[in-house]
Amino acid sequence: MTVNLMTTLWPFHVEHCYSNHSEKLPSWVAARDVKWANKFGNPAMHTGNQNPRGCLHWPVKMHGTSGLNAVYVGLCMEYKEIWLCGIPLDNSGHFYDPPWVGTNFEREVPDTNQGIKYWAWAARKFDSRVKSFSGRTRELLGSPK
Repeated sequence: MTVNLMTTLWPFHVEHCYSNHSEKLPSWVAARDVKWANKFGNPAMHTGNQNPRGCLHWPVKMHGTSGLNAVYVGLCMEYKEIWLCGIPLDNSGHFYDPPWVGTNFEREVPDTNQGIKYWAWAARKFDSRVKSFSGRTRELLGSPK
């Protein structure tokens, strides 16, 4: 499953894609390189947004980030393991941003005394099925073996 803009950029098979921004997801799917779309087809689009715009609607709480809600959907779809790539929730910036542009996730998704807001509560429900390769989500969830 890809999340948000990664749907456009991932050069391999994508079965499912997710975004809290359902208005953008059809455009991201349509913008996939034609060679990948022709070879693999287009992924099923999923959202938790109440206005799904061609996406399958999931009744997730829509708090936190698209990454967190994508995890919820993956778990609902009975994914056995979920490995997060590119969801560090730190201020390092997106991979496509120039080096001087950062993100504001440490403010938007702050730490509480019990961990990363929303993610810490959810992590207790993940039953060790969700791991992360980087950042604050790796600190919270651990890394894949």
